[in-house]
Amino acid sequence: MNVESYAPNATYSTKKCTKANVDRAWIKGEHMGGPGVVYQDENRNFLAGWKRRKNTHFGGQFQRHFVLGAQSLAKARASKTHSTKISLAKQAVTEVEKAIELDPKDTTAHILKGLALDLQEFKTSALDSLNEALSPLCVKLLTGKDRGDAFFKRAKLKMAMVAKARCDGEKQVDSMVDDLNEAVSLSSDNVRAFCLLGECYEMKEMN
Repeated sequence: MNVESYAPNATYSTKKCTKANVDRAWIKGEHMGGPGVVYQDENRNFLAGWKRRKNTHFGGQFQRHFVLGAQSLAKARASKTHSTKISLAKQAVTEVEKAIELDPKDTTAHILKGLALDLQEFKTSALDSLNEALSPLCVKLLTGKDRGDAFFKRAKLKMAMVAKARCDGEKQVDSMVDDLNEAVSLSSDNVRAFCLLGECYEMKEMN
């Protein structure tokens, strides 16, 4: 069973990338081009990380690398050619790694890196990034609902790994159940988390 992508393909506009436009895009759930690109599924975490750093010492540098990475990832997902998709995903990893060097504890940067690695089919490395995002040092920076969303993303990645037999299926399903229980306890309106949790229980019954 293939797991759907973490967010729908982005579309682009010629809107000037300003802080106000980014905020409006989040409110409307739009997909914008430019450095302020956001996703319906992920922009809550990304934009929160951006806002949190606007007054920090490395804020400007962090934001620059972070949003360039997000832009590259969005373009990669929208690309219709495999080679372009992979090239842009690699660019996203390069930019976000620069952001991580400036702030290794930033949860959103690790999540973005994981998504870019996943797009390149580097599932194990992507999981490592999401594990880092949910480590004790990083996860405390997320609010409850955003933390639940991060657990859900990790569970979806684990599901993809099980589907491609890249890990011990039984142990991974148990781990997915743990993540999804965390997700629904922190965000009770996450319908997709409940659906995936149901799939996990079906898989456990089949084993």
